[in-house]
Amino acid sequence: MTGAHAVSGAKAESGPSSALVLPTASGRLERYQLGAARSFTKPTAPITSRTLYAAAHVVADPLTSGMGTANVDWDATIAYRRHLWSWGLGVADAMDTAQRGMGLDYAATKELISRSAREAKAVGGALVCGAATDQLPAGERVTLDQIVRAYLEQCAHIEREGAQVVLMCSRHLAAAATGPADYRTVYDQVLAEPSHAQPGTEHAPPTVTIAKLVRRMVDSMLANVLFRRLARGR
Repeated sequence: MTGAHAVSGAKAESGPSSALVLPTASGRLERYQLGAARSFTKPTAPITSRTLYAAAHVVADPLTSGMGTANVDWDATIAYRRHLWSWGLGVADAMDTAQRGMGLDYAATKELISRSAREAKAVGGALVCGAATDQLPAGERVTLDQIVRAYLEQCAHIEREGAQVVLMCSRHLAAAATGPADYRTVYDQVLAEPSHAQPGTEHAPPTVTIAKLVRRMVDSMLANVLFRRLARGR
C-alpha cells in the first residue's frame, strides 16, 4: 500500500501488537486496543467433518472513496486467503464480506475471482465465488433479459476460472421485478443454463439442491402474495 496517514496517540510500534489502527469519520487514524487472544491449534489437513467456507475480506486503502483494482493490496488480500486455507477452511470470495456493492467495483471483483482461483489451484483450497449483476449500470432500470445475461456472464467467468458459483441477490432484479413471478423467470433461466466452464476445467456445476431451494423460495413468495390477495377479498 502507498501513502502515509497521521496517527493519533502512541507512535507506531514494530513487531506483533494487540492494537489496531482504524480510520475515523474525520479522516484520521486512531489506535484500538484488542482484548486477550484465544489459543487455537492449526489442523494438519483440510477439515472433513463438515464443509466450511470463510467469507473473506479484501485489503484496501480505507481512506479512499472506492475500491477499484488500483486501490486493492492484492498481495495482502491473497495472503489472507492462503491463511484461511491453511486452517482447513474453504474460501467464499467476491461476496458481501469482500465489500462487494459497497465500494468494490465489478472490475476489481472480476480480478479478485481470477487471482483467488489461481491461488486456490496452487494450494488445493476450496473456493466458491459470488455471481451477481453489478456490471450493469448502478441505479438504472434494466430488463429481466439484461439481468439474466448479466448473471450468466458472471457465472461463466467464475466457472472458467475453476471455482464454484454462488448466486447472490441482484439489486437490479429487486428494482425491475413487478412481482415474485419475475424472480422465478430470472432464476429459472439462470439455473437451467448448462455449465460455461471450458473443457478440462475443474468446476462444480449448479446443484439441483440450489435450484430447488430457489424455486421453493419463489413459490413461498407467490403463496404469500396469493394469501394476502385472498385475505383482502374477504
